[in-house]
Amino acid sequence: MSVSVESYYHISEKQKRLAEIYEKNKEKAIFIVPSGMDREYLLDLISDNGSFLEERPKIWVWSDLYNELNIVAEVSPRHVLDPTDHLFILKHLLNLFVKETKNAGLDLPPGVERHGFVKILGENIRDLLLEGVLPETLTEKISETEGNKTSPEAILYRLYSDYLSYLEKNNLLDSAQIATETSKLLNNTKVRSYSKEHKFVFIGFLTFTGGQLNLVKHSFDKEVEKIFILPNSGLEYRHDSIKQISDYKGYKEKTAIEINYMELNASNAFLQFNAIARELALWLHDKSDLSKIGGFTSFGDIGIQVQEKRLKILKSALSRYKIPYNLQVRENVGETLLGELPKLIWSAYSSNWDTHETLLLLSSPLIHTEDFNFKNCLKYHPQGQKKWELNLKNQEKMLKVFKRIIGFCSEIRTGGSPVTVLSTWRDFILDLDITNKIGPLVSTQVELDSEIKNFAYSIRELERKIKTVESSDKNIKELLNVFLSGSDAINYILDWNENAKLPMPLQQNGSVTVYVGSPPVLAEHRYWIMTDVDYDTWPGKFKESPLLSDENKEKINNITVSDVEKESDAFVLYLPNLHDKREQRESLFRRLIATGVDGIIFTRSLNDSNARPVGKAQFLESIKTNYPAKGEILYPLLSLTPDKNETWFSGAEVSEGEKKIDRDRMPRKVEWGEDFLEKTVSLSSLDEWIKCPYRYWCKSVLGLEKTRTDLFDPLSAGSFVHKLWELSWLEYQKNNKQSFVILSKKYWDKAAEEYPNLIKDGRLKRQADRLKKQVESVALLLDKIEKNMSGRTNVEIESWLPELDVGGVKFRGRLDRADIFESEDVKRMVILDYKLGDANKHKDDWQLAAYSIIKQGKGYRPIGYAWVGHKSGTLCGYFIDNEIKEVYEAKNTNKELDDLLKETKEHIHDMAESIKKGIYEADYNSLACSRYCEFYTICRKKEAVSYDLEEGEDDNFGGGCNE
Repeated sequence: MSVSVESYYHISEKQKRLAEIYEKNKEKAIFIVPSGMDREYLLDLISDNGSFLEERPKIWVWSDLYNELNIVAEVSPRHVLDPTDHLFILKHLLNLFVKETKNAGLDLPPGVERHGFVKILGENIRDLLLEGVLPETLTEKISETEGNKTSPEAILYRLYSDYLSYLEKNNLLDSAQIATETSKLLNNTKVRSYSKEHKFVFIGFLTFTGGQLNLVKHSFDKEVEKIFILPNSGLEYRHDSIKQISDYKGYKEKTAIEINYMELNASNAFLQFNAIARELALWLHDKSDLSKIGGFTSFGDIGIQVQEKRLKILKSALSRYKIPYNLQVRENVGETLLGELPKLIWSAYSSNWDTHETLLLLSSPLIHTEDFNFKNCLKYHPQGQKKWELNLKNQEKMLKVFKRIIGFCSEIRTGGSPVTVLSTWRDFILDLDITNKIGPLVSTQVELDSEIKNFAYSIRELERKIKTVESSDKNIKELLNVFLSGSDAINYILDWNENAKLPMPLQQNGSVTVYVGSPPVLAEHRYWIMTDVDYDTWPGKFKESPLLSDENKEKINNITVSDVEKESDAFVLYLPNLHDKREQRESLFRRLIATGVDGIIFTRSLNDSNARPVGKAQFLESIKTNYPAKGEILYPLLSLTPDKNETWFSGAEVSEGEKKIDRDRMPRKVEWGEDFLEKTVSLSSLDEWIKCPYRYWCKSVLGLEKTRTDLFDPLSAGSFVHKLWELSWLEYQKNNKQSFVILSKKYWDKAAEEYPNLIKDGRLKRQADRLKKQVESVALLLDKIEKNMSGRTNVEIESWLPELDVGGVKFRGRLDRADIFESEDVKRMVILDYKLGDANKHKDDWQLAAYSIIKQGKGYRPIGYAWVGHKSGTLCGYFIDNEIKEVYEAKNTNKELDDLLKETKEHIHDMAESIKKGIYEADYNSLACSRYCEFYTICRKKEAVSYDLEEGEDDNFGGGCNE
């Protein structure tokens, strides 16, 4: 038997050795690596970053070895399940078990029927498969599997047995069984002959699972030549790969270890990743303390490990400091727009096509059509399929897509086999013509470009999945016969989305490499940055399985042979307990450190998101005993802004030492100039301008009105009541002054043409009934006023006012009602305005005073103006004397009418000047200026206590460096 065991700390140490093995053996050398991501790294090592003019080396993972040996043995391989079908089968078996148990009158433990239980079950079964545990081993060593059929151990044994039987019966294979099945193939005569002709090189394995260990130690013929090139973690871990294999002759001593590192600690997560980017930019300019571990000239020397939840923060920080980066992560279809679509569709369908749920769906770039009128749909708030079809009748393309969505939902509700469900989903998304739909949007939304690529690849993966299952109908017959419908079918699609991988993004030279989670074991960088190195991550939390406790694992682990000490070839079964998992975790930590050849940077946040202190990483603290750090960089909260003596990067940060530049932007001020002079201005916007000119500019000039999201539309309701009183007054003037209570009821339906949904939509019945009561209370008020009225000669209803020209700015307005009192040569006037809300809330408004000034310029004498509020059924306003106030049943007000008119003239003049100059300044002292204002952020009120600096542009990597 030819076996050698070698170790390394940095994989680059073995570059010449690997090249030598390949050159000597060529196609006879078979390299086995832990994952597919390691292939390219090993190719680079063997070729010394060159290329292969001849056939490339054979670099396989366990599944490649399994498939190849099946070909050699001339047998059909068992169909390997993907994760989606693995969980699906477990759900199927679990449902059968639950049904059987209930029929037997037995009570199941809490949680067994919960959605997350199947994943826990899957993890436990996978552990047992990886270690090569047989069901009979469980019954032999764990007494709890017998007697009580609903104990956790009995449930695990039963479902594990059922799962293995199901796989065996249908000629299926769990990916965790590959090593075990490969061991069986090695007994085949042809395979044994084939294996003797080759040299097998196992490289990069930190530890072997039970199934893998049995394969590499005991299943190969003794004449097969094997080379183990294994990583040295620097720990005396009893189950690391070197100790697992080291009983072979030819073992070489472990290589020496040196750890050259620094620490970077920041107050919080944002600062941590901002500090990483900042220090890298400084390091490039040789101005960072990181130079204590060495220098570098290219960002391509650096690798960064980051948790998925922190990736966005890191990407943002690197982009801000103009540091190029490559992402070494394969996203899944579930993270794309297409992956989210099934959930959006089913949420809308399940809500009976609720307005908001359906709008969310139809607004998706994958669904949206150019004729889709979002505002129209929001205005009418359609609910239900028929209402939506009616609403979309003039939007031909959108209606066609909506009907196709309904058809898809109908097919899903009807249901079918898993293949039928996936085929239905494929046909639906192909019908959407997504590529042509997104294409025109890419010019304005560049991020959608990747969605086109992802969509094309997703379709290919979906087609592959369907063909794989269809071609394996004999192997997976029972699975094909399982019936899925409704939410179960949608969940099956979503599960597939989560497990279908997208291709790796294209890489660019001279860029930082970012790994989400652990990097490939053969990855190596000159400098290696490990983020979030704290107690919560290293070691993190460990929990016992609810189905297989450490106590029961120990019972299984006690299986030995009588002379195991003498027989090194004996296979000893072992299931890792919590202590072992912690050791594995620390061993992994040590191996990740080895990714950095010249230096490592450990970063962490001192506090969590709730400002609670985060403990130190125990694994790092143990390293410090033998390998002291070269230094520590600390980023407290105060370091958000560089000190005046520090180097800073324009475009990414500002320095306290920079000269403060007064840009006259606090408060926020818009300066458009006369080129943007408005032709005419509505006097109804005067109050908006007075409250805050900047708010007026946002709403009236830019049209940034907040989108209405409620079913009830106050603007349409306002138009309705105005029309109602217009019709009532016209009739009142013609028909002997009939009661307004009668008139308002008479013209209710006619006026409702302004807001037809108020009458037609049953969902608005409560609002319609409430408005009827309010209209009746106002009608009673009007009847009282008419009873008091004397001397009125005319009533103007819904009439346009003459334009008011102030320095070239023209003001226009339309009054709801004006009572004219004409005697001799004097024309006195009272202006009234109808409001849906409480009249008293408008007592500080200036609009009616402005109307009065226009009328005053046309020979009228204002003697009052007031608001009629429907919510309160009252009238509130300002009158020249108490006599006229009593006529109008008005509430008391304290201001003099003449003073108000004088002040209004000043407001109109100031507004005209503002518009002429195109200057709209935010008023931070206005009562309207609060955090509830929709423009609170862009007006920079939030920054009022700070200052603002000019920001430069620089395209250099690392940003513009300033001292």
